[in-house]
Amino acid sequence: MSISLFSDPIHLDLPDSDISYYPHFLSSQQANLYFEKLRKETPWQQETITLFGKTHPQPRLTALYGTMDKPTPTLASA
Repeated sequence: MSISLFSDPIHLDLPDSDISYYPHFLSSQQANLYFEKLRKETPWQQETITLFGKTHPQPRLTALYGTMDKPTPTLASA
């Protein structure tokens, strides 16, 4: 008999995916601490996207990370 370090996962039935959610992986207090740290210390930015000649802000915030010796890839250079 094996003992799991985590509670039983909830498997999300979504098309073309294999996603397992562990509801008690972190306590609420730990999760809130990580969330606040990410919210305050991450250099979030909102990019724009142009569709049919009109530019709109993307509906999400992103943060890009890389190494100092390599350029950050962009869609324009792809």
